[in-house]
Amino acid sequence: MTERFPFEPLLEACEKVWREPNEAGSPITDVGKVASVLGVARSTVYKWQTEGLTEKWADRVAWLLGRHPGEVWPEWWSPGLAVA
Repeated sequence: MTERFPFEPLLEACEKVWREPNEAGSPITDVGKVASVLGVARSTVYKWQTEGLTEKWADRVAWLLGRHPGEVWPEWWSPGLAVA
């Protein structure tokens, strides 16, 4: 089994870091926007939505957001979510 971290906290972190001033009322929920913000393929974001993020990806995208993964996923400090 591989540890996986949920997608929703990543969405919230993207929201806090990259919200445009003129987008005050519209949350970043679009897969294309998340992919653009993080510089990854849309297919990667779709995979994260359905399967969660591996420890490697969680670490990488947290770094891209200027954060430690434990700031995005508090469970980073304990065993992550297991997905079969």
